[in-house]
Amino acid sequence: MSAVRELVKDGVNGFLVNDISAREIAEAIIKLVRDDALRERFAENGFAMAKKYAWSDISKRIIDTYKKLSS
Repeated sequence: MSAVRELVKDGVNGFLVNDISAREIAEAIIKLVRDDALRERFAENGFAMAKKYAWSDISKRIIDTYKKLSS
């Protein structure tokens, strides 16, 4: 099972398209090629989403959870 639908928010940090539809994939690529602002927004939102899953953040959350449990 793929986590794509949980990580990619359609129109926010990417496009969700039917992965077997060449037409949908091509249309999404063309939109990105033609729209600089859209590409920039997707990039910024994508980096923000990726930061949530950085190992440094995940390990800090785990340590904080253990500290709360041991208190």
